[in-house]
Amino acid sequence: MKKLMTMTVLILLFLSSNAQGAEVFRLGLLYDGTGSLATYGRQGKWACDWAIEEINGKGGIQGHKIEVFSENTATDTQKASTGAYKVITKDQVHLIVGPTSSSNNSVIQQITERAKVPYAATVGSADALTEGKKEWFFRFSLAARFQSESLVNYCTNVLKAKTFALLAATSAHGQSLMENFTQTLEKKGLKQSLLVVERFKDKDMDFSSQLLKVKAASPDVLAIYGFSTESARMVTQARDMGIKSHFVGGTGLDEEYGKLAGSAGVGTIVSYGFWPKVPIPKVQDFNKEFKRRTGIEQPNFAGPQTWDFLHAFADLMNKNPNAPKLSLKEDKLESDRLVIRDAIATIKNYDGVSGIFSFCKDPTPDCRDGLKDVMLLQFKEGGQIVKIQ
Repeated sequence: MKKLMTMTVLILLFLSSNAQGAEVFRLGLLYDGTGSLATYGRQGKWACDWAIEEINGKGGIQGHKIEVFSENTATDTQKASTGAYKVITKDQVHLIVGPTSSSNNSVIQQITERAKVPYAATVGSADALTEGKKEWFFRFSLAARFQSESLVNYCTNVLKAKTFALLAATSAHGQSLMENFTQTLEKKGLKQSLLVVERFKDKDMDFSSQLLKVKAASPDVLAIYGFSTESARMVTQARDMGIKSHFVGGTGLDEEYGKLAGSAGVGTIVSYGFWPKVPIPKVQDFNKEFKRRTGIEQPNFAGPQTWDFLHAFADLMNKNPNAPKLSLKEDKLESDRLVIRDAIATIKNYDGVSGIFSFCKDPTPDCRDGLKDVMLLQFKEGGQIVKIQ
């Protein structure tokens, strides 16, 4: 009888020790798997899966495996809200990554701030995302203000542009870029040079009413702040109407824009934080592995920015001897989330595939916008894109 009791106690102790060591790091991934921005969302998810595979292969986070809880936000703010509530309340995640648009980020951000859950946006350019003292938010993407400043400087210094027109989507992405473009012109004393400002909606098909105003003003530069599909329609219609302005845009215009716009898009200049064709070995290594895993020849910025953030966080928690220790026990969820937030704020000069990132403690744009370096690209004949600055 005593032997049986002793054996029972040993078994219970063994099971208890295993249970204590079985805590996992729960990551919430919100991504646009469908909808108008699915090309970014899917690449972000593939990069996340790849990064987690690598990190778990090396022991996870401080010896704990990462478990991912994914929700497709479908380029829809209501689904973004529903997905955020689910991963926070049901799945009890420690950290959230994603999604793909400024509009979805804004909705999710309101939820994570109230719930006090650390949230890293790997796509999304609206300046408002890091304004207003968002204590639990970090951006691993290029903010609108950096994009606009670089474009305006190039237009005035290189193109010698004197007059401008601006067509911007009604989305948060378009709104923020529009505001920054106009503010940058004002700072340079060029407020009166902005001759036309018009808005359009995502999925619009006909831009003739806006373009008639542009044609009448005949600006040197037409800035287009939207995503690839509608922007390609717009520039095609603009050229058909005889508009000869230089076209410029932001990160919403990718290789799909070049394909859809064809000859009408040739010469368009865009601001970017990541470009897959830079001759840097680690970027080319990333491209090769991404192609092997997905079949995609050249990744867009969503993939490398997601991959970079997850590796930066894992390196910080696993390789830094001063990194705080996580409990990952159920009753320590709130304190672990606080530890994670404060840890992310200490990431300094992480040299990733998509650029160099740094954060700091204060909930200000300077501290919470991790990527600040801008490059300018230009669309050429045959859909080619070249770096011009």
